[in-house]
Amino acid sequence: MKFEVVHLVGNSLNWVLYCDHLGVILCMQHWQEHLTSATVTQAYRDRGDVNGVTPNMCWEDDNEAVKALVMSSILDKLFNQIKSRVNVTERSGRCGDT
Repeated sequence: MKFEVVHLVGNSLNWVLYCDHLGVILCMQHWQEHLTSATVTQAYRDRGDVNGVTPNMCWEDDNEAVKALVMSSILDKLFNQIKSRVNVTERSGRCGDT
């Protein structure tokens, strides 16, 4: 599925708009917990194995998708600061943080 994500501008003047757009996509895909948890959540464990894919494997795949979504919508300078992070939560600040 292809998503149209607002890109975060250099001066972050569109931070609220960026967070709102990103939030809608994350909720639509049921990925919002990847912004708040660094490990497999109970919701993933409750789904169990799906077509031979374990909850851990599903979490890892979805986590990579969320990272790709975020990284494709930010400036190269920010990308270079976070590209080697292990998971989505390993960053400074989340949408909605003050």
